[in-house]
Amino acid sequence: MAVSTADTEFLDPALLDGELGRLGPYRVTGVLGVGGMGQVFQAEDTRLRRTVAIKVMNRKFASTNHSRKRFVEEARSMAAVHHDNVAMIFEVGQHRRTPFMAMELLQGCTVEQQIQNGRRFDHFEIIEIAKQTALGLDAAHQRGIVHRDIKPANLWMQSPQDRIKILDFGLALAGNGIDQFSGVGSVVGTLGYLSPEQACNDPVDERTDLYGLGVVLYQLCTGQLPCLGTNVASQLIAIINTPPIPFANRDVDIPTPLSELIIQLLSKDPSHRVPTAMQLVQRLSDVAEEIRSNNERSLEIKVAPEDPGSAKSRKRSKRRLSKALSAPFSETQTTPAAPVSLETTEIAPSDTSTEIETFELAESETTEAELPETLPLEGEPTESETLPVDRKWTIVPIASAVTLITLLGGYLWWRPDRAAQEARVIQNDSSSSEPTPAALIGETSLLDSAATDIDSSVAAIKEVTAATIAPIVLSDQIEGERKTTAGNFALFNLQLINQATSENDDPRVIHKDVKKVATLITYLQQDGSSKVEQPAFPQHFSAKRLPKRGASTSVAVQFLTQDLTPGKYTVRFELQTPSGRKTGEIDTELTIARR
Repeated sequence: MAVSTADTEFLDPALLDGELGRLGPYRVTGVLGVGGMGQVFQAEDTRLRRTVAIKVMNRKFASTNHSRKRFVEEARSMAAVHHDNVAMIFEVGQHRRTPFMAMELLQGCTVEQQIQNGRRFDHFEIIEIAKQTALGLDAAHQRGIVHRDIKPANLWMQSPQDRIKILDFGLALAGNGIDQFSGVGSVVGTLGYLSPEQACNDPVDERTDLYGLGVVLYQLCTGQLPCLGTNVASQLIAIINTPPIPFANRDVDIPTPLSELIIQLLSKDPSHRVPTAMQLVQRLSDVAEEIRSNNERSLEIKVAPEDPGSAKSRKRSKRRLSKALSAPFSETQTTPAAPVSLETTEIAPSDTSTEIETFELAESETTEAELPETLPLEGEPTESETLPVDRKWTIVPIASAVTLITLLGGYLWWRPDRAAQEARVIQNDSSSSEPTPAALIGETSLLDSAATDIDSSVAAIKEVTAATIAPIVLSDQIEGERKTTAGNFALFNLQLINQATSENDDPRVIHKDVKKVATLITYLQQDGSSKVEQPAFPQHFSAKRLPKRGASTSVAVQFLTQDLTPGKYTVRFELQTPSGRKTGEIDTELTIARR
């Protein structure tokens, strides 16, 4: 990442190759990030021979006593919290009147960067992010410190473990929750993540951080903020008075226990939220367990209770089955068996009692030549019971295998497509007798119904391609202000139109059961720069969320501009398939002015 000479004037001259300069005992070797308040450098501590990250305040802000005090307060807040889920501070100091803090060097990126890179978190990952954040907040709250700026950009995911580290305590408060560095009536925090009490400039406590975490969870689940506004004033009003947009309106599938907990965290009244961060950790564990139990319950195979008295019946049936299967090879069979009708030999595959009755009927029709000369007395073992153990247990598997093969062969022979083919052959065969009109009507109606079901099921699982969603287009009419001030929201309203002419090309019909049919991606590029950003979350559309044929639907795209450099931008909205194939795009301009 490039950095100008002006940004490194506070450094002492470099002594070795590969250095940007020296900051006391630290060899500054590279730039990790640049923000509105300052820069973050990679450096080596020459005393302990360890690599660290050094956060340095921007010279513009460092020139005022007020800003330097706030920076030092942030460092003290972070240094006071020792926890695995909070970034560790090694040293705080000033160099040439420029405040800095040396902190642990973290590998990975922020949750916000993960989202911008296209990562989507499942429900259990979202719960784990929340649990680790809550644990870090609990450690801060135990020290009397309220963070006040929980958002995806301040949650670092340390690789490779994906451990959450809370960053940036620049707005943290200690003690009574009153900000001594902010002016009277000022609102401090990131606009989209402010709690109602922050928006009203009321005193805050640890429940403010839990509200901010609730906003993060809502955003991770839906890709959107819970309260929307076109400008700062309307956004503040929405945060104070407007309930969060229901999950049902976001067209996302969120387990009820998780959605209910998130809505509780977003309560306007702090007393209605979860009271403490540690209680939130327990609630999250309970939610995860409930979701897991519900998932297992939905996959559980339910087996009907077994009748204890049926064991003997099944045993007799197995013996009769063995005898029936071995009958053709018996030397005692001298008279052909009575013919058995198709109805008699039909076996219901899912009903054990039917199988038993069938074999009893077949045995009752056995000729006299097949019967033994004498019947065993009551309590006397039958011939099959006196067989050696090896033969008894060999006959049963063979009988079961023959039965399974018979059933499978019958299914393959009588499967619906074969029946349909034979029906068509019968109708087209002039040598065969014509069926009665009533029979023909009944037969063709069943076949037509089966064909309709097959066609609809094929349509439901048809692959989403650029061709199948081509009728869904973006209108070139874009509503929204083309100019905003840095720190405000940029809000655009787009129109998604369904130009399908019939059900055959309507994506709502073709992909009726598909949860992700189309994706809207927002790209942002500053004039004169080659860097392309994604300032807003991608929006995914299921078939149900697409407009009906011949109609349109409004889509809102909103993103915050506080981290964007003032200037002119091109905003591109691109409609894509789930696999990333572009199907349409529209552009507009946006100018971000300095505050």
